[in-house]
Amino acid sequence: MASVTMSRAQELGEIRRLLAAAKPLASGEFLNDDVISLLRRLADQEPAAAIEFAAEHPELHGQIDLVAELFGGWLDGDEMAARDWLVGIPAGELRQQLVPVLVAHLASDQPEEALAMAAELPGYDGALDPLRPFGNWNHGDEIEGRVREQAYAGIFGEWAGSDPVAAAARANGLEDPLLRNLAMQAVASKWVRTDPAAAVEWMKLLPAGVDRNSALQGLMPEWTAQDPQTASTFLATLNESPERGEWLRLLGENWSSADPKTAMAWALQLPGENERNQVVQTVLAKVAESSGRQAAEFALTLPAGAARSQGMELVLARWRADDSEAVNAWVNALPQESQRAEARAILAVE
Repeated sequence: MASVTMSRAQELGEIRRLLAAAKPLASGEFLNDDVISLLRRLADQEPAAAIEFAAEHPELHGQIDLVAELFGGWLDGDEMAARDWLVGIPAGELRQQLVPVLVAHLASDQPEEALAMAAELPGYDGALDPLRPFGNWNHGDEIEGRVREQAYAGIFGEWAGSDPVAAAARANGLEDPLLRNLAMQAVASKWVRTDPAAAVEWMKLLPAGVDRNSALQGLMPEWTAQDPQTASTFLATLNESPERGEWLRLLGENWSSADPKTAMAWALQLPGENERNQVVQTVLAKVAESSGRQAAEFALTLPAGAARSQGMELVLARWRADDSEAVNAWVNALPQESQRAEARAILAVE
């Protein structure tokens, strides 16, 4: 036993000596794998010392998330010791790095405690008015100090993975409008992956407005991919708006990936001209990614006008960039002279 203790003491002494001798990263060097390895070894025996050293000397290791990694490992191995140590860390930069790690650790099994911890993090304290009423939290460039917002979104996403009904009820009860919207979106995004029918029914029960839009923003990426027909039917019940326009374009992109012919037929029957033209262009662009020929043939069936011209320009330019010979052969083989002339005129401008 004494020899084991001596061996550990010798190892710690050697680690400390090597860390003390470490040099800052040289110009053009981004990570010091040797220092990172030493700190991971130190964390196995003295995690607090390893975390404090990593936080105080980022210029020696270069790994942005090393402090979080080391603290996360400690939480996994001895949660109570790690949490007791964190209690003694005063407010400041180190605590701000560590609290989100604990919040994420608690989110699944102890969400209320995680929310209490997250409340101490710095967040956006300005007016909600300048922010879009929907969208991923990290799309709001106006938000400054978004650590609290990140934490809340993460907590509700994890919570919804185990108990979406409780998570949804708690999100709906948040008083802060920004945090509520982000939480609603996070719940919807996770719930739709495990039980899409229940998630959609929950969304439909929300009153029209910002909260429902937030839930829709979380639902739409998965819902439009899993069940585009049902999603399209629901979107048709909404009033025309920037939000609906964005969701229609997302639906067109996802639907055309699975069934381009049906997606194009749906896009062409949309009632609003602006929305219809935008969605048609979205479908054409998506189809062009996998088949320039199919996209060009779709564009050729559009009614004469600006939408057709824009669609032809888009798909022919992309197709020519990939395979100019195939484009020329397709144009020359068009059955009508007017079609050939139209396509050649577009290619001549490109």
